Amino acid sequence: MRQATNQDKEKVIDIISEAFKDNARVNWVVKQDGKKQQRIRELIRYAFETVFPRNGVFISSNEKAVALCYRMNLKPNSLYDYYIKLRLGIKSMSPERISYVMKRQSAISAQRPSDGNYFYFWFLAVEKEERGRGAGWELSHHMFEMSRKEKIPILAETSDERTCRIYQRFGFTLYNTFEKYHIKIYLLMWKP
Repeated sequence: MRQATNQDKEKVIDIISEAFKDNARVNWVVKQDGKKQQRIRELIRYAFETVFPRNGVFISSNEKAVALCYRMNLKPNSLYDYYIKLRLGIKSMSPERISYVMKRQSAISAQRPSDGNYFYFWFLAVEKEERGRGAGWELSHHMFEMSRKEKIPILAETSDERTCRIYQRFGFTLYNTFEKYHIKIYLLMWKP
């Protein structure tokens, strides 16, 4: 397992985009048209560019799995963070979708500790042929070690019930669920 470099950006985008192309929450965010896959890639590019400066992009030792997990209060938002949010809105969403996404994200954020003293596990993705072979566990184990070292929890959320069960197998507990715009969100926490 290693921390990603900027040269890994396209590899990370490829792996996560492919793994999440049918995810209800991802598809709810992006505009559904002939450029859907391109729009998903822009969403993942945004995630990478948000997490990379916060030292939170990791690649498994076999290079087949990636994780985006960062300490939420490590670095305040910069002008660049606002720029990439604007770019995401323009390149990935329809204008009417932007306000819904912002409202839903605010509702999710309101469920998290306000001090930001936690790791946020945004994405864990494994190439399809490698699933179940340990690469995802390797990355998750590293996140757990970071959490133990810092003595702060890891928070994650998913809209996929199957993914929720996977998180729970890794030791996460479900601390809340709610529905916003017809998508159920499962909020999970792992405590060191």
